[in-house]
Amino acid sequence: KKYKVDVLELGEVYKRHNYKEWKKISKNWDQGQNYFSNAEIHVHVDPTIEHSGSALPKKVK
Repeated sequence: KKYKVDVLELGEVYKRHNYKEWKKISKNWDQGQNYFSNAEIHVHVDPTIEHSGSALPKKVK
């Protein structure tokens, strides 16, 4: 938000899912009214553990 950069490329995701709306707001996504940097973004993570244990190799004696 500080640097006003869409590093996660959320604009591309929005464009794919809401193309008609994207055409209306694309010029103001990161310029003009700057919808991106003024947006409130919430992230929800639902992790899945596939393998438990250490990721570091074991020492051989």
